[in-house]
Formats: sequence, C-alpha cells, structure tokens
Amino acid sequence: REAEFLTLGNALEREIEGGKAHDFFVKAEAGQAVIIAVEQQKLDVTAAVYNSENQKINEAEFSFGEIGTERLFFFVAQAGIYRVEVRTVDKSAKAGGYKIELTAQRTATEQDRREDLAHQKVFAGNKTAEQGTAEAFKEAAQRFDEAAAVWRGTGNDKGLAQALYYKTIALFNIGDRKSALAAAQESLALFRKIGDRIYEAETLYNIAATVLGLGEPQKSIEDFNQSLAIFRELKIPAGEAKVLAQMAIVYSQQGNFRRAIELNEQAIPLNRSAGNLSAVAVSLNTLGVTHGYLGEPDKSIKYYEEALKIFKEIGESNYVAGVLANLAISAGDAGEFDKAFDYTAQALEIHRKIGDRYTEAATLRNYGEFYRMVGDYERALQMQRQSLEVSKAIGRRDTEMTALNAVGNIYNAKGDYEKAIENYQTALTLARAMQNENSIATQLNSIGYNSILLDRFTAALDYSTQAHQLFTKIGYQQGIAQALLHIGLAHHKKGDTARALENYRQLLMIAEQIQNQRQTVNANYLIALALRDRNELPAALQSIENCVQIAESMRSNLSRSDLRATFFAGNKKFYELYVEILQLLAEETKNTEYVSRSLEVAERSKARTLVELLNQSGTTFKASTDADLRRKESEINNRLSAKAARQTRLLSGGKASADDLKIVAQEITDLTEEREKLAVQIRRANPNYAALTQPAPLKAAEIQTLLDKDTVLLEYALGDRQSSLWLVTNDSISAYKLPKREEIENAARHFYQSLKTNGGAADNQAGNALSEMLLKPISEKLAGKRVVVVSEGALQYISFAALPNPTAKNRFLIETNEIVNLPSAATLAILRRENRNRKPAANSLAVFADPVFSPDDPRVKNGQAAKTKSIANEKLQRSLEEAVESGSGEEVLKSIPRLPFSRREAEAILAGLPANNGLKALDFAANAEKTTGENLSNYRIIHFATHGLLNSKNPELSGLVLSLVNEKGEPQNGFLRLNDIYNLRLNSDLVVLSACQTALGKDIRGEGLIGLTRGFMYAGTPRVVASLWKVDDAATAELMKHFYQNMLNKKQRPAEALRAAQIEMSKDGRYKSPYFWAAFTIQGEWR
Repeated sequence: REAEFLTLGNALEREIEGGKAHDFFVKAEAGQAVIIAVEQQKLDVTAAVYNSENQKINEAEFSFGEIGTERLFFFVAQAGIYRVEVRTVDKSAKAGGYKIELTAQRTATEQDRREDLAHQKVFAGNKTAEQGTAEAFKEAAQRFDEAAAVWRGTGNDKGLAQALYYKTIALFNIGDRKSALAAAQESLALFRKIGDRIYEAETLYNIAATVLGLGEPQKSIEDFNQSLAIFRELKIPAGEAKVLAQMAIVYSQQGNFRRAIELNEQAIPLNRSAGNLSAVAVSLNTLGVTHGYLGEPDKSIKYYEEALKIFKEIGESNYVAGVLANLAISAGDAGEFDKAFDYTAQALEIHRKIGDRYTEAATLRNYGEFYRMVGDYERALQMQRQSLEVSKAIGRRDTEMTALNAVGNIYNAKGDYEKAIENYQTALTLARAMQNENSIATQLNSIGYNSILLDRFTAALDYSTQAHQLFTKIGYQQGIAQALLHIGLAHHKKGDTARALENYRQLLMIAEQIQNQRQTVNANYLIALALRDRNELPAALQSIENCVQIAESMRSNLSRSDLRATFFAGNKKFYELYVEILQLLAEETKNTEYVSRSLEVAERSKARTLVELLNQSGTTFKASTDADLRRKESEINNRLSAKAARQTRLLSGGKASADDLKIVAQEITDLTEEREKLAVQIRRANPNYAALTQPAPLKAAEIQTLLDKDTVLLEYALGDRQSSLWLVTNDSISAYKLPKREEIENAARHFYQSLKTNGGAADNQAGNALSEMLLKPISEKLAGKRVVVVSEGALQYISFAALPNPTAKNRFLIETNEIVNLPSAATLAILRRENRNRKPAANSLAVFADPVFSPDDPRVKNGQAAKTKSIANEKLQRSLEEAVESGSGEEVLKSIPRLPFSRREAEAILAGLPANNGLKALDFAANAEKTTGENLSNYRIIHFATHGLLNSKNPELSGLVLSLVNEKGEPQNGFLRLNDIYNLRLNSDLVVLSACQTALGKDIRGEGLIGLTRGFMYAGTPRVVASLWKVDDAATAELMKHFYQNMLNKKQRPAEALRAAQIEMSKDGRYKSPYFWAAFTIQGEWR
C-alpha cells in the first residue's frame, strides 16, 4: 500500500485480514498533542504509534473485542513524521473493517502533558507485564498505580478507571487477591459513573474471578451473571462466551458437572464464530476436565487433545502446560504412569519458565500424587510441600486445600493415620469456607477412611456416608466409587461381609464403567478379601486373579526401574492374598496343583526389578544401546558422584550450613531423577525392550529343574494372617503354614541383634526360637542337603548358618548343611543363562585392601600432611552416619580407622597364587579409579577388604570406601558407589566383599535388599560373598584365610569353601561365637 497520511477531520475506512497490519503517517511539530481514533467494525484491532527511529512510544487505550473505539494519544517531543500501525489482535481472525481518524492535533497544554505522563506509565506497565513473571507483574502494578495517581490529579475518570483496571489484572497475577479486588471495585464505580457499559461488564468479570480466588464461589457466580447480562444486552458474543466458559469452570469446581458442560457447549460456537481460537481451546480443555470427573475418559482425552492441538498452533505456552497437566492426570488414572510423569515434567517446566505460580502449585501437587500412586512417598511429600509453599505465597486457598489433602494421602500411605486426619481436617475447614461441595465430600471421605484404619468404624461410616451423599448429588463418579470403597471397608471391619460385598461390587461396576484401573484393581482385591472371609474360595480366587492381572498390566507401563519397584512394593498385598487363597484351596481340596501355583505366585512377587535388570544386563542389550545415550549416562553418573563427594566433604568438614546441605541433597535427588529418565530412553531404544523388561515368570517345574538331587530350595513368604514356606526339590513341592509376619520378624530382629552384638548365650536362646518357626516343620527333610534360601522382609538380615538345627542337638545349621541365599529362583535362572557360554577371565584374583583414608596416615609422604587440610576420622564419621538410615537395625560405623588386618588378609590370600597371576592393590593403589574401565574384567575373583558405606535412604549412594587421599595427602573421590558398580563390566566368577554390612541395603517389599550384592550381580558376577553386620577385623582376616585356602588349595566350590571356613572358625575358641563367622553369606550360584 502507498503511504497514507492522516489529516484532521478526514476519516478513512479500511478492510484488514487476520494477522495483517496497516500503516498510516502523521506529520507533527514539537510540543504538539495528537489524538487518533480507531473505530472497530466487527474486528478486534489495536493501534500503536512509532517515532522516526521506529521505537514504539505509545499504544491505544483499550476497547473490548470487535466493537468500540480505540483512542491513541501521544505527545510530540521532536518534530517529524510518526507512523501509526493498526494490527489485528487475533492472527487467525476473519477479515473485517475499521475507521481511523486524526481527531486532534494541537499545541499541548499542561493537561495534555500530564495525560501523556499517565499514558507513558500505563504503556510501561503493560510492556513490563508482557514478560509474564511474578516480578514483572509486581513492577507493572506499581506503574499502573503511578498512572492512577496522575489521573486522579487531572480529574480524568476514564483514565483513572483504565489504570485501575490494569492494576487489578497485575495484582491478580501475583496472587494479591484482596488488593486486586479493591482496585476492581473502584474501577467498577468509575466505569458506571462514566457510562462505559462494556468495561462495566469486563470489570464485573474481573471481580468475579478475583472473588473466586478468595474462596467465595457463590458470590463469584453472582458477579459473572451480572457481567453476562450486560454482554448479552450489548450483543457482544466474545464477552458472552468468555463469561460462560469461566462460569463453567466454577460449576465444575463445585461438582455441578452437567451444568459446566452446558455452559461450555454454549461458549464454544460463540468463540468459533468470533474466530477466538484460544477461547475455543480453553472450553475444550474444561470439557476434558469435566468429562474426566464424570468418569468418561475417552471423551476427556479427546477434548484434551483437541485443545492441545489448538494451543500449540497459536503458541499459547501456559495453556499448553495446563492441558499437559490434565493429560497426565488421565494417564495416571489409566495406570500409564510413564506418560503421567512425562506430561507433568513438560508442564512444570513451562509453568516455571513463564512464572505462573498458581499452575506451578497445581502441577507440583499432581507430580506428588503420581509419586504416591507408585509408592515413592518421600518424593511425593517433597512435591506436595513445594505445592503448599507456592499456594501460601500466592494466597490461593483452593490449591492450598488440595495440597493438604494430598499430604494427608501420603501420611495415610505411610501408616500415620492421625497425621493424615489432621491434614484432612485443615483442608475440610478451607473447603467449607469456599462452599465447595466436591472438596467437602473429598475431605469427609478421607477422614472416614483413616477412621477405619484407627478402628473408629461408627465415625467412619458417618463421614463416608456424608461423602457418598454429596458425591451422588453432584454426580462425581470417581468420588462415589471412593466413598463406596470406604463404606464397604467399614462394614467389613465390623464383620458384616455381606454388606461389605454389596458396596465392593457397586464400586467395581463404577470403576469398570469409568475405566479407572486403580479402582478396578482395589475393588477386585477387596471382593477377594471378603469372599475369603466367607470361605467362598473359588470365587475369591477369580477376583484376586483379576486384580493381579490388571496390576501387572499397570506396572508394565512403567519404564523406570525405581518406579516399578516402589509400585510393586505398594501392591505386594495382592500377591500375599493370592498365595493365601491358593493354599486354603490346597488344604480344602487336597489338590497339589494349588501348591505349585502358590509357589509360582510367591516367586513372581520376589526381586522383580532385579530379575528384570539382570535380564537386561546381557551383552545384547548393552551392545545395542545408542552411544550418545551411553555417553549421557556416563556424564550424569560422573556428576552424581561429584555431588555425592561434595555432600560427604560438607558433612565431614563440620561447618556446612543447613541450607548448603539441603541444596546438595536436592541436587543429588534431581540428578537421580535425571538418570532414571535417561535409563528409560536407553531401555526403550533397545529392540528387545518388551521382552527384556517383562521376562516370563518361572513355572514350578522350571524352578525344580534348577535343583539337583542334593539341593532343596526353601522359599519363604510372609503374610499378615499367616506366612508360608515351600520346600522344593527336583522331584517334589510341599507347602507349610508358618506364623504371621509380625511374629516371625520380631523373632528375626531379636536374633539379628543378638548375633551382631556378640550376644553369647543370647544367640542360642533367640536362635532356638526362630529355628522353631522357620526350620522345625521341615528339619527332617534337610538331612544331607544343600539348603538354598529365598527369603523376604526381616529374614534377609539373618544368618541361616547360625540357626540351630532343630534335629541335631547343639549344632548350627551350617554344620549339617551347605547354605546359599538367593533373591529369587528366577535370579538364579538368569544368572545361569547369562554365564553359560562365558569364557573364564585370564587372571585369578584381584585384591583391594588397606586403603588410605586420611592425610594424617603415616603412609602419606613426609611434610605433605601438614600442607593439606586434615580430614579427621571423627569428622568423616559424620558423613558415614548420615549415610546410614537410623533405626533400621544396621550398625552405624563408629569411625573410619585404618584396617591393618586387611593387609595381612590380602597378603595371605595372594600368597598361594603363581607370580603375575593376581592384582595386589594396597595402600594408595586401593583406589576407586583402579576399579573402572577394563581393569577388573580380567580377574576371576575380586576381593575388597575395606569399609562399606550403607545409605538406606538413597541406596545408589551406598558403596565401598577406598583410598580417600593420594600419596601427597590430597583428597580424592574414594567411594565406589552402587551406581558405579552397576556400570562395571565384570567377567568374574566371584566377588568377595570383606567389609561391614555389605550384604544389606534398602528393603523394598517385593524387591528385597537393594544394595551392593545386586549391583555386582548386574555387573556380571554370578555369586557374591558379603556380610550382614560389622565384624571384628582380625576375625574377618582369619575367616578369609581359611576361605581362600579351601578354594585355591583344596579346590572347593565357593559355597563349600565358605561353609568349611565357618565350621573351622566355630571350633576355634577365640571365634566360636557366630558373631565372628556367621555374618558372611554367599548369594547366587552354588555350582
């Protein structure tokens, strides 16, 4: 177009397409005031003025939607030609018209100059607000306040109303709802005074939104209705649609979902006709939420995907994040947790990038909820506390309430029911203040459930019945299902299984109808539980099989190994009930098929993640992994090791602040999270991913083929009502009923404590009690047999070698039987498969012993210790104590002294080997660097004689302590941590961990002890010798001397050699107590 100049009194009418801009020019003299009017004709446009240097110097006063007149005012500081740009607001808008006219061009008065100052303040405020951060909105509010002060001085009510309008929006966006409401009410009075009906409606809309944020939904609806009436009166469809969509959100929050759907369905065509795609997508997203509440997931996801597509097309990042968060919730409900975590991570990143704190709080809450669903309660609490902090900071009672409810759910899962109720009651108070029936019902239902767990059944029925009535009133199917569950539980606990079943079956019907897999799993489990109590065993079996089948399907959707582990731990009860029902059927029918099936279920419930990891650890998986992914994995592991080393230094220095420690702990958590996400990519990139991550469970007959005629397998499964033991040989399977979990674990802990404290006579007393429980029923069948033990829970901490043999007076079990431990039978099957065709390593033995822990050590070169900051033993001890979870029964290392006997131990071991056939890494050579790369892959036996570091909270940070300083006394990373061990590539037949508590780790139900033993198995060794408690240094050296003499000189198998060494020690007067010799166990292959 040719350049068009505007002249006084000459109006121009033009047509413009969406996404286009028109330029006009004004010639003006210095000191003039210029006013331009742009009348909109069924098209929303905006106008701005630019100087000769193309700098925007002002923009038009607002008008609403596609009607009204934009007023553009500017003061001419320098004579010249000024460009006026008219542009459509919506790039996708249909073509429409406008009229532009130069209405005033005069020498500026003082009033004009003050008006220009106010305009510049508003212009600066809007420009700042475009940044979208909390800080920007706060600064913008200050600019608008300054503009309002100028307008007050000029008596310009319209300008003052406009400044207050903008101030309302800025204050709303930083969460200052009370100040926003005050500004909005003042601007409303002014717009009414000057007769601006359009912005009376707009301001009523803002007031309604602000009141809603303050927790007054009914007042909010009243204000929205006033706004709606004015927009309809003025025939402004865009305004009408906006109010309808927002009212739909309020009704949805209150639980009136059908009304919410009606309002959105009215809003969508109005917005489509106006070409307002963003508003269309908002309504589609809200419809997705609402249909989700109504238990219609297919419709819900359909609307979300439609909304997401539009928001991405028009570049609305904040809304993209909101829809991603909603898709995450749908994925979580469907049990697709990988998708849920992925969507949530994307959403949270966007929210934080743009500074949207309200939606950040909501997304953090969702993140926490997903962690709770998979059983990771610590990370769940961490996320919910962050959500609470953000909610309080921005003054949002609604997100504060939901975060409190989520915190209550986590405490419930952790078993702290009083603490859970405390959080629910606080949330209930907020819900009632906001008159939110859906939230009121949710809190009542949660209180009801925790009352059941505290045996307050009458109160539970009262709370849950109230919740059921409210959920039914508002039509919230998910809530109805949850209330039915709790009502059923209360009746069940009171002994009324008939009424319990009635509620459970209603629950199942609704859960299947709304396609909620988690509720479907729970319903089947509870039905099976009630049917078991009614002795209707075939029907109970059908229900528990349905339950386990769906739970397994949900678990298979998790790619991250840590989440699969915690998810399984939370659902271990399903397998316990499954086993119990099968054994009850076996007793009732005398059908041995049920015995075999019960063994298969028990085996299927053990060390699942370890089995899957071992299945992935073969060369095919490693070779097919993308090199770039492996490089990234190495980088993350290096960063994690560096952070862990820094944490140790901070703790050992004794001067670190709480904030510093908190920061490094969070960095470790974040890196661990990053590594797990990368691990998912690595696994998924493998062409055999599904087969690798979901190996078929062993059948009973397959378990039997693992055993020779001289071996029996004892598999233990602990249960709340009864425990079970299977005795398996190569040609028979028999099952035995044992006391419940609580009795066995109490006895096991007593025995463990007596052993590791060198209890003497107490060893025998505690051992006899436990032996009566675990061995008495099958003791006669153990004669002359190798005993392979698969245990769980507290039984993993005990040494079966030190148990008295019930049929052999005053003899330990190790004296009559060789003993081997396994995480599961499936573990052995995979170890044998992976090692079947492996070529033996070229060299015999690598020994790491007597590392240097301190620059004060006399082995450090003279003069260097004084120049280097000393890491005192007592200070470094703090890092070790921090690494051990208190109260878990492990022995906290009292110090980190030198281990002189480990040197003697190493030299004795290597003495019998031919020259150049072994690696002797002593002193400074016993360092972490020597364990990496191909250094250890050439040795058949690898022996570590040093301290162990056990971190029960973060098992990946457990490890072995090697030399912490170099020859100059300079600190170095001396920790070989679990994540480092997983990345070793071993070709060894045996790894010996002659260190304290190296057989222990973090106990996760259904997984067992996650620690160093499974790390070395993953790295490639089929058998590991490790210890269960801190053992005397001299006794360990003596035991290892006998052990290696038996292997190297007498050519005994490792399991056979360990047994012989322990028997020899038990006959030595100095070391006859099991404390000295029974700590060491062998796990893995015995052949």
